[in-house]
Amino acid sequence: MFRESLTSPGDRMSDSIRDSLASSLGTGYTLGRELGGGGMSRVWTARDEALGRDIVVKLLSPDLVEDLSVERFAREVRLAATLQHAHIVPLLTAGVTSDGRPYYLMPFVEGESLRAQLSRPDAAQGLPINEVVSALRDVSRALAYAHARGIVHRDIKPDNVLLSGGAAMVADFGIAKAMVTARAASDTANTTLTRKGVAIGTPAYQSPEQGAGDPDTDHRTDIYAFGVMAYELLTGSTPFVKRSVHELLLAHLTEMPVDVRSVRAGVPPAVAALVMSCLAKDPDHRPGSADALTAALTGELGPALSGLDARPPARVTPSSHAARSRRIGAALAVAVVLAGAVGVFRYDKRTSGVDRNLMAVMPFTVRNDGMGLWREGLVDILSRSLDGAGTLRTVAASTTISRAPQLADPQSAASLGRELGAGLVLFGSVSEAGTDSVHLRFAIYDVPAARVRADFDLRGTRDRMDALADSMALRVLREIGAGGVSGSSRTTGLGTRSLPALKAFLAGQQLYRRGALDSARVAYTRAVDADSTFALAWRGIAATFIR
Repeated sequence: MFRESLTSPGDRMSDSIRDSLASSLGTGYTLGRELGGGGMSRVWTARDEALGRDIVVKLLSPDLVEDLSVERFAREVRLAATLQHAHIVPLLTAGVTSDGRPYYLMPFVEGESLRAQLSRPDAAQGLPINEVVSALRDVSRALAYAHARGIVHRDIKPDNVLLSGGAAMVADFGIAKAMVTARAASDTANTTLTRKGVAIGTPAYQSPEQGAGDPDTDHRTDIYAFGVMAYELLTGSTPFVKRSVHELLLAHLTEMPVDVRSVRAGVPPAVAALVMSCLAKDPDHRPGSADALTAALTGELGPALSGLDARPPARVTPSSHAARSRRIGAALAVAVVLAGAVGVFRYDKRTSGVDRNLMAVMPFTVRNDGMGLWREGLVDILSRSLDGAGTLRTVAASTTISRAPQLADPQSAASLGRELGAGLVLFGSVSEAGTDSVHLRFAIYDVPAARVRADFDLRGTRDRMDALADSMALRVLREIGAGGVSGSSRTTGLGTRSLPALKAFLAGQQLYRRGALDSARVAYTRAVDADSTFALAWRGIAATFIR
């Protein structure tokens, strides 16, 4: 942190919390004044009495501590503390207060943050381009070093980049990852299905996959945030301004930002191209590594920056470009949301033979009115869960639902399998078994052999349909021997542990397939209200706007 951030002591927190933190630090440190913290933590200065130096103490927000595995958090912080790099502010140590709130210590750095520079009146249109590129180069080196060691920042933004002695340093490395990992560890032991998800990071800088809570989020989320920060440093504002949190998440999922050069005409094409490539919705379309960013900022951009006027030019009004960008973003969102439908044309064109590695999941026969949601809902869940297990692939749920007959039996399964070119067809029934229990019967039909290969019988509670679906998927995989897939890795695959969110999403899927977009949007919105990190529900909302 920086001395420029020092403020007068205030009453931002109760004396009891301050006393708890001071007591936990022990006699080796003297707690000082409170600084301007962020959403993830509260911040103070402290004096390291043994070494006679100033340090910074950050105490995690109570909202983030809830259901956090403190032990796992401490282990992750110790891992982050191994990062030793010229452009990374190191972590010194970590601990837990008497009331169970984790904290960590960092050096007190002389200088100012990129956020402080952007706050100056003369930076309303962005910072000098040469200075921006220099800072970005340092940040890219820090990212490359950390990513090579398996540590993703997850909260890259101007507030976390500190300028000292002409160099940029990235603060809080590993903290967001520690919280995500510690929360996941806590969730493993938490059997409450309806627990609401928490996305770690700052919405204005989050990648589409991070904002939507995608469990496969990797180092490329930092590259996206790097692009957002670069955009802000060059233009004075982030790509999507004056939006609510939900609107921001939706914009990151669906809207292409206005090109940097449309906002600030003097940005060299090579710089603009690099920034915009970082902002690709699909992680595969971004620069593959922070090393690639460093290479571009060090070599390729050199000629582009020579003789550059360092003063920010006037801002260009981007209204016409914004409309075009929204159309492009809509097209991209369609590609993401409807990716599963790409294979439909391929299936339709099969005229002979079947693929033994392709499975179709038929709509289930429902024997009670109260179970109607699961006729198509189990198709959505199982098609996604089973797809990609070893060599197994599944026909898109929308295809089997539109082609399948009402009755799910061996004859219908055989006919549907031949029509879709699927060598395996899963069919079955779902019914109530008492006031709160469910009875599932299902079978695998082997189309080339013209016989039922295996049948199964499962019972469980209505409020654990996700667990029943998992059990179904695992039994199917064991029967067909799909590539040694472990039970722990093959779950419902839809990205939520909340039953209300799951049911609302499945209702949205059914409405969407029938063209009832407004009603589908309402259902998808209920899903994200129940679980704000439910990626597929966010994508569903986007799809209803652009279909």
